[in-house]
Amino acid sequence: MKNKHEAEYEREYLDWYNGRSLGHAHQASFGNRSQLETDTLCGCFYCLRIYHPGHIHTWTLERNGKQTAWCPHCRIDSVLGASTGFPISPEFLRRMNKAYFQCGA
Repeated sequence: MKNKHEAEYEREYLDWYNGRSLGHAHQASFGNRSQLETDTLCGCFYCLRIYHPGHIHTWTLERNGKQTAWCPHCRIDSVLGASTGFPISPEFLRRMNKAYFQCGA
C-alpha cells in the first residue's frame, strides 16, 4: 500500500505525461538553438537517440528568426534539451514519438 506522499508523487508524475505537457514539450523543440548550446544532454523524439548537443551541426531558420536543431542521427527537427525541464529519457522520448509520429497506431 502506498503512503500519501508516494501516491501524490505518482499522481504528479502521471500528470507530467498528459497531452498538455506533451504539447509544451513539442513546442520546446522549435527555436531551440540558444537553449541547446548551453545544455549537456538532449534527445530526439523521432529516432529516440540521446546525445550531447555538441553533435548538432544543422539548424533550420524559423520565421521568428530563431533556429531549430536537426537531429544529427535522423535529420528530423524533433530535439529536446535537458534545460526544457522535460525528462530526456527513453520513456519520455517514446511517449513523444507515439504522440507525434505514430498517431492512431
